[in-house]
Amino acid sequence: MAGYEEWQLLAGNTEYQPVGDREGLYPKRIRKSGKRVYDKKVQEWIEGVGSATSKDFIPIPNIELKRLWIQTTCEKLEETKITDAKKQMQKVHKALADLRACYTYAAAEKSCLNISIALLEMAANPDCHDPFNCLQQAASFASQATKSGNSDTVYRQSLPETTQCSSREALIILGRADCLQAVYFPNEAAYLCSFVARVCRLHRDSREVNCEWNDRWKVVAIYAYNVSVMIRITVSSILDETMQKAFMSAWERDVVEELERARKDGRTWINTLTKMVGDTSLRNGTEFDSSSDEIVENFTELSGTGQNHLPVQSDVKLLLQEDQALSPSLNFDSNIQFKAEELNEKVVQLLKTKIDECDEDSNNFNEIVQYSV
Repeated sequence: MAGYEEWQLLAGNTEYQPVGDREGLYPKRIRKSGKRVYDKKVQEWIEGVGSATSKDFIPIPNIELKRLWIQTTCEKLEETKITDAKKQMQKVHKALADLRACYTYAAAEKSCLNISIALLEMAANPDCHDPFNCLQQAASFASQATKSGNSDTVYRQSLPETTQCSSREALIILGRADCLQAVYFPNEAAYLCSFVARVCRLHRDSREVNCEWNDRWKVVAIYAYNVSVMIRITVSSILDETMQKAFMSAWERDVVEELERARKDGRTWINTLTKMVGDTSLRNGTEFDSSSDEIVENFTELSGTGQNHLPVQSDVKLLLQEDQALSPSLNFDSNIQFKAEELNEKVVQLLKTKIDECDEDSNNFNEIVQYSV
C-alpha cells in the first residue's frame, strides 16, 4: 500500500480514487464503423442521374476517329515495324483459322481469347492505321470467351509511367480494359480506365509543359468515357446491389471529372457531325428546289407559246423520248364531245367489252384507253 501511495505522489494526485471513479481520466475507445463514406460526385455518377445506360454511349463512327487520329501522326514508320505488322497479321489469321477448326464450345472460347489478344497486339503496332476497329473486334471476341475464372491473366501487363505514356499506349490500355469488362472483371477494367483518365487529365492541364494536349489525346479521352460506360453497364447487369456499392471504390473524384469532360467533348463532336450532315442535306434540298422552280418558270413561259415539251436536261429528254418511242401510238380524238346520256351509254358499252379480245390496232381498244383516262 505504501508503494501505491508513493506512486500517487509521484503522479501528482494525492487522493485515492477507486477504479470505477477513474474511468473519465482516460479517453474512451470508439469502435470505427466499417461503412465507407463515398464521394458524393462519384455516388451520383454511379447511382444518380448520371448513371450509365446504353444511351450514354457516344456513337462516333470509326471513320471519324480514324480521320482525326491520322491527322496528328507523330509515329515514324520503319521497315522493321512494317515487317512486325505483317507477322502480327499472320498471327491474327492463324488464330481465326484455329477458331474455324474448333469442334467444342470450350475450344471455341479459348480461341476467341487468343484472337482478342492477337488483335490487341495488332492495334499496338505503329503501322496499324485503324486501331479502333481492332480494339472493338478484340472486345467482341473477348465477350465470347470464358467469363471470370483466370481469363483476366492474358490481359495483365505492366503499366508505363504516367508522364511517359503515349497516346497509342493509352489506347491499347483502354482496349485491355474493354476486354476485361467483357470477361466480367469490372474492377480491373475500372483500374485501367482510371489510369488512362488520369493521364488524359495530365495532358489536358495547361500548366504541364511537357505534356501536350492534341487531337489524339482527345480521341483517347472520349474512348475512355465510352469504356467507362460499358464497365458500368456490365456492373449493373452482373453484380448485386451490395457489390455495386463496393464497386464505387474503384472510381475517384478526379477520374470522374476527367471522364465528364471527355463526355462533353464527345457530345460536342457528335453535334458538329450532325449539323454538318444536316447542312449538306439542306444544301442538296435547296439546289433541288431551285431547279424545280426553274422548271416551273420555264413551263409558265412556254405554256403561252403552245410548245408541248420543256427544255430539261439532255439525259432526262432522252429517257422521255425513249419512253415515247416504246409506248404504242394511240389515235385520240380530242374533238369528240358527248352529252351526259350518250357518255353513260358509251361507258356501259365499253365496260361490256372484253379487253383480251381487242386488238391494239382496233377502234375499241383506243376507245377503252381514251375513256378510261
